[in-house]
Amino acid sequence: MKRKKGSITPTRASLRSNKAKGRVDELYPYFDNLPSHIIAHILLHLPIKSLLICKCVCKIWKTLISEPHFAKLNFERSQVCLMIRIDDCRLVSRTMIGSNHVKLAPIFNNRDSQRLNFDFKPDYDKFGVANSCNGMLCLCCPFEGHPLLICNPLTGEFIRLHEATLNTHDMVSVPNMLGQVGLGFQPKTNEYKVIRIWRRYLLDDFGFDLRLRYPTCINGALHWIGFEGQEMSILCFCLETEKLQSFPSPPVFQNHNNGFRCNKRIHMGKLRGLLYICDTYPFRDVAMWDMNEYGIGESWTKVYNIDIVVRPVSPLGRPDSRHYGLCWPVKHFEEGAAILLYHSCNCLIYYEPEKHGFKVFRIHGTSSEFVEIIPHVPSLISLKDVVKGDNIEVLNIHSR
Repeated sequence: MKRKKGSITPTRASLRSNKAKGRVDELYPYFDNLPSHIIAHILLHLPIKSLLICKCVCKIWKTLISEPHFAKLNFERSQVCLMIRIDDCRLVSRTMIGSNHVKLAPIFNNRDSQRLNFDFKPDYDKFGVANSCNGMLCLCCPFEGHPLLICNPLTGEFIRLHEATLNTHDMVSVPNMLGQVGLGFQPKTNEYKVIRIWRRYLLDDFGFDLRLRYPTCINGALHWIGFEGQEMSILCFCLETEKLQSFPSPPVFQNHNNGFRCNKRIHMGKLRGLLYICDTYPFRDVAMWDMNEYGIGESWTKVYNIDIVVRPVSPLGRPDSRHYGLCWPVKHFEEGAAILLYHSCNCLIYYEPEKHGFKVFRIHGTSSEFVEIIPHVPSLISLKDVVKGDNIEVLNIHSR
């Protein structure tokens, strides 16, 4: 019988298999015997998801990846990802979207997403996300505003915050206190601090009606947009001196009393390491300013003026006129000046200024018509290496 062309006899195939196995056996000890700093350098180039898998390879790799120094180096290289959270105040999505994804549309299907569920019951069994800071999330009561948890969604670790004892006379009384709190990080002392503005006299000098939004930590300070009647301005809380003070606003928004013109569609955040202000006109255009030099009012520069027309659509595909068209950037891409913006019409917008064009990606698979997008830098830093004190227990959702 003639042998088929291209086929290999069992004996020859066995010899080739043994040779290949021998080459693998020869290479394996060399990688295992590499110095730990060389292995660490190789692992640092892997994405977060691959690192979590590598922790299961062997005890040496698990120990190396779990070291605080490695976690710090990895965080310095980490890119901003997006956490998608449906607005039912009970579940926080663990779906993270990196810049390496090309096709965005299939990503926003919630059927295969993992969810992070916290085992605690505050009032009404709900919580809100105050802000993300340095790899950690601050979760708060959405009604009373007091902070509840600090968590690392990547490691599953979280701590319960002790409820503050407040004087009834000093307590702030507003319908929604979510913006009055925030998590900040001071790089000089390597400390995290949870800030809650609850005494009236702290804000009396500024004359605000105690309505603060968009807590943003940058340069060792927490920043909010403060609302007072028809005016807005920026407040800054220095984490080192623990003092609250006013902060320079974009000159284009200033008027005779150094405040913002009234516009409830203004958003503040951090992008490319800079503080930004984003102003959305209803279903028309988006303007964005960057503060190029921190603390210098004259350094505010308009970097984007995007003409965007997005028709509001409900999850059922029907036109929805209840949205105000709030829009703000959530991610910057290193190649060129392209950015990804979140629009309150339940969609993401990819904008390339060089091409003067944008693409709209609807967020599908959610049961709610409102979706919260949280820019978050994933971190392997353990809360056990951050928390100070003997009365705070670090818990983990994976241990339940």
